[in-house]
Amino acid sequence: MKRITAIVQGDVQSVGYRDRVLKIARKFNIRGFVENLKPYDVKIIAEGKEDSLNKFLEEIKIKRYPIMVEDINVKWEEPRDEFEYFEIKRGDWKDELGERMDMAGTFLYRSVEIGEENLSIGKENLSIGKENLSVAKENLSIGKENLSVAKENLSIGKENLSVAKSIKEDTKSIPSIKEDTTVIKGSLKSLEEIYKETIELHHKYDKLEKDVELIKDKLSIP
Repeated sequence: MKRITAIVQGDVQSVGYRDRVLKIARKFNIRGFVENLKPYDVKIIAEGKEDSLNKFLEEIKIKRYPIMVEDINVKWEEPRDEFEYFEIKRGDWKDELGERMDMAGTFLYRSVEIGEENLSIGKENLSIGKENLSVAKENLSIGKENLSVAKENLSIGKENLSVAKSIKEDTKSIPSIKEDTTVIKGSLKSLEEIYKETIELHHKYDKLEKDVELIKDKLSIP
């Protein structure tokens, strides 16, 4: 068993700190008391197992509005076994009543602050909601435009498919075109042969005409 005397400094009066200390002490089976020290601090005398006292000291370092523990000065001693339980030593009833009223006012003021904060957050969320709605409308408009483009592309695709089918049908006539080309080539070959024969006949005629002229000269035929 051990005994501690602790002086707690910070915002620890008129904020419900002693009530919290009482509950924590009972949690760890600690005996002793807690009381206000003028003008601002709180005094705690506690006895219990050393391990329990260490845990108790850790949990009473409360930093949650409206309580704000800034420092705890602790003195360790041997136990005196003079307490049956843990209690709050209260001062004059007028002081205690004033503290309760102060504490109620603190919580009321904080409630108003929280309400204002929530109202501000609500306004921000409403503004964000409006922006998101505007973005959603823009996305819907873009979606409609994309749908329109998709329909146009589908129409063009159908036209291209129709043209492709038409081209496929037209290509079936290619063999006959090849046949016509063969006929034309044959005709061209015949014309070329006739041309060559005509040239040869022309040369023969020229030679024959020259031979006739020579004969006339030799025979002195006018």
